[in-house]
Amino acid sequence: EYNGTKLPQSISIARFLAKQFQLAGRDNFEQAKVDAVIDTMNDAMLKFMPLRRESNETKRKEILEPFFTTQLPRHLQNLE
Repeated sequence: EYNGTKLPQSISIARFLAKQFQLAGRDNFEQAKVDAVIDTMNDAMLKFMPLRRESNETKRKEILEPFFTTQLPRHLQNLE
């Protein structure tokens, strides 16, 4: 809540706080790079969470292996 108004999304709250405390970048390009990190991690988590929720332990191991060896490295490569 800020000045009596609630802000409902965690990523929006994180971006707001980053801007509020000058952690979001010094110019538009630095801000875009910060956003790229947030968005890349969000994309990776969106792919990971359904896999993690698989109730069958054997199947979960099968589907997590390609995520960690192929998909996640691609996402992280975008941050280099």
